[in-house]
Amino acid sequence: KINDNIVAINYYLLSNDTLHFYQSGWDEQNFAKLSPSLFLHYWSITHCPKKHYDFMMGGLNNNYKAKFNANVPPMINLMVIKSPVKIFFSGKI
Repeated sequence: KINDNIVAINYYLLSNDTLHFYQSGWDEQNFAKLSPSLFLHYWSITHCPKKHYDFMMGGLNNNYKAKFNANVPPMINLMVIKSPVKIFFSGKI
């Protein structure tokens, strides 16, 4: 908040030992130059109530989240196509 105006917010999911970043939102019209996502991640990491903080980063190319020197385990995408005739699983690492 700045002067009681909400500037930005991050939404999270919790698991046993991890705070998972889900999505964010901010007032782009009035506060875009503040880079609220970076500041909110910094605040959340500093005040994280769990053992781990998961950026849910996706790609690393030119990603501001990579500047935090995060551990980046392989990400798995799973697509399930269900039809009356067959079920098809496709996974990528």
